[in-house]
Amino acid sequence: MNTNLSLFNNNMSLFLIDLIELFPTNSKLQEAKKNQDIIIMMNSEYTIKMFKNNLYMYKKDIIEHNEKIIKKNTFLNTMNISVLWDSLNNENREICWKYLECFVVLCNKYYDNI
Repeated sequence: MNTNLSLFNNNMSLFLIDLIELFPTNSKLQEAKKNQDIIIMMNSEYTIKMFKNNLYMYKKDIIEHNEKIIKKNTFLNTMNISVLWDSLNNENREICWKYLECFVVLCNKYYDNI
């Protein structure tokens, strides 16, 4: 597996684990993590393709920490992120932004090298 793809998938798993630790009773997050684990075993490119098709176009908003994408993006909202966002403190929001920035960089590197 491509290094950037592997890093992307690992970071996505860590992102979901961090969110589950913050919101242990959120079943959508738990379901997203289980689904992601299964999907990666079957098709390691699926998650990065989903990110590219649904969030990469907002890379400027991600880099600038524009919260409108958190509220309006359906890809993020499949995990109920918009509802959870309001209950996150600034430190945890910043961590989420760092993950999203990481996904942008890794997605860019992955697609530049294939």
